Amino acid sequence: MATDIAALCSQNLSYVTIEQNNVLSCASNTHGVRETFKIWWIEGGGPLPHGRLHLTTPETSESAGSVVKLSNEILILEGVVASGLPGASVSIFGGLNDLDVFNYVWWGDESKISLQAQNGFYVSAYNGGGAWISVNKREVGEWEKFALYL
Repeated sequence: MATDIAALCSQNLSYVTIEQNNVLSCASNTHGVRETFKIWWIEGGGPLPHGRLHLTTPETSESAGSVVKLSNEILILEGVVASGLPGASVSIFGGLNDLDVFNYVWWGDESKISLQAQNGFYVSAYNGGGAWISVNKREVGEWEKFALYL
């Protein structure tokens, strides 16, 4: 499974970030450790027109990383990614499930990506960024497109 380290940035240039309570928001104006994610491309070796992916925090010398999951209508970090497993991303909860996997649409002409949870709703930066993230939009608009910085 191919991987990339990336940041996601909203329409108004706010980065997706990990808050203190392990909930993801789109309220950071800077790119640092809390705004960096590991993308596991489940289908293909990188952005295709569409496919499936899995998001975690990158592994460090102190941490094996955490899984980004859907919880109700928000995104949270949960668990630890098992490291050292060639070609796989497995959480302590027994492997990938529907809450861990997102469909994506790659808007190549804009270098942006939209993420759709398995419940059919798209990840959205409220007000285009600068606030919270919800997973409750049925269609893709500007708030549901994120610049992908690899």
